[in-house]
Amino acid sequence: MIASAFIATAIALADTGPALVDQPIAQVNIVSVDGAPSDTSLHPLLHTIQGEPFNLANVRSDLNTLMHVGEFSSVSADVQDWFITDEAGRVTPAVLLTYIVMPAPRVSKVHIQGLRNLSGEDAIAATGLSPGSIFYPEVQGIEAQERVLRWLDMHGYPRSVVELDALPSHQGQEVWLRIDEGNPRTLTALTFKGDSPVPTRTLLSWAKEANVRVGKPVNQSDLIGLQRTIQEKLATLSRFGFGNGGRLRARVNLLPVTATGSGSIAATILIDAGPRLVLDIKGMGLLGGKRQVLDALDIHARTRITRGFIDAAPASLTKYLQERGYLQAQVTVDLASSDTEDKLIVRVNRGKKFAITEISFTGEEHQTATELRAVMKQASPELLRRGIFTDSAINIATHAITQRYKSTGHQGASIQQLPHTTGARTMGSSKIPKLKDLFSMLMGNQLIQLHFQIDEGPRTHFST
Repeated sequence: MIASAFIATAIALADTGPALVDQPIAQVNIVSVDGAPSDTSLHPLLHTIQGEPFNLANVRSDLNTLMHVGEFSSVSADVQDWFITDEAGRVTPAVLLTYIVMPAPRVSKVHIQGLRNLSGEDAIAATGLSPGSIFYPEVQGIEAQERVLRWLDMHGYPRSVVELDALPSHQGQEVWLRIDEGNPRTLTALTFKGDSPVPTRTLLSWAKEANVRVGKPVNQSDLIGLQRTIQEKLATLSRFGFGNGGRLRARVNLLPVTATGSGSIAATILIDAGPRLVLDIKGMGLLGGKRQVLDALDIHARTRITRGFIDAAPASLTKYLQERGYLQAQVTVDLASSDTEDKLIVRVNRGKKFAITEISFTGEEHQTATELRAVMKQASPELLRRGIFTDSAINIATHAITQRYKSTGHQGASIQQLPHTTGARTMGSSKIPKLKDLFSMLMGNQLIQLHFQIDEGPRTHFST
């Protein structure tokens, strides 16, 4: 229908246009069928320009452009004899060109009827329609029906029927969808075979997490999702207390489903657990450091151990330890694989933990040492506040102090870290370590006292 309107318009132009060809265009307008001006942003798209010679090819191109904008159900061109006058008042024959557009029908509201087990709001979202959407029943209407049918099938209702009607209203088209869900595709049985390292009740709980339950509607994508869930869970067993580690090489296969009548199905999941991941860790302290190694190497998120992972692991674990004060940590990581286990061999020499016992300043006048220490600890709460020494934490903290001085008018303020001293603080003039430092030394820590030189510089005053 739209194409026919366009062709008829083009033929009319061919019949009436020759007498006007090459006459200057006095004005180009785009108006709605009710005479109201249309969107002015469309004018830059047009080939016909005021003042230039009238040309039928340009008009046809404009009609095609306006149709492809997608905002109109029909477009026509009205060409009239007109005139223009120059500065001397001389009249010259010209052309008045008006494109008349019919706005495309739009959705005012979407209604859902007949749903019993699923959400009406979700069904509306599945249509892809919303108030203001362009709507032709033979295009967007059919697409909406197909989307809803796919949505119903995805939720376990493969024999649904969807009917659509569009009723005109003063605000547009009210779209009504009547849905008969039909009998659902239910899961009558879920069986697990193979050598699962976890009991069936655990597998069923994972199935519940994946929204797969016996007696409930199910579809192929749900079962594929369950397959993926089990694969991921087996890879991260160490998080759930099963054995020493996950099964990163586990294979989980969904066997062909079996129809059981009335459209219901039975599903079987075949599990080949593969070798278990064993963490052989030494040098991470009395508690073994299993959790720290898992976190540092992000093993929970992995589905397999690669050579690239093994090569990068020492640097990752070293960085993890250095961020916690073990600045001289040395790490090696290797993998020994067999049919029954993948042994991740981690050897760590952490060295001493560098712990801050004191932070002192010289050269401060407008800020107290207590205030400066508070700024440093606030800037790096996870490190300085816990008394752990790392270069990155110091850089963050000193930058915060510089910014603090600048905010109070000391634009040229700078801070320099002086050589630090090691050892415990003593009580008064005696050589007896303070109790807190003594305890830290007994824990094997290397005690650090930090010293900073402050150059506040002149204070900037603004005058008006």
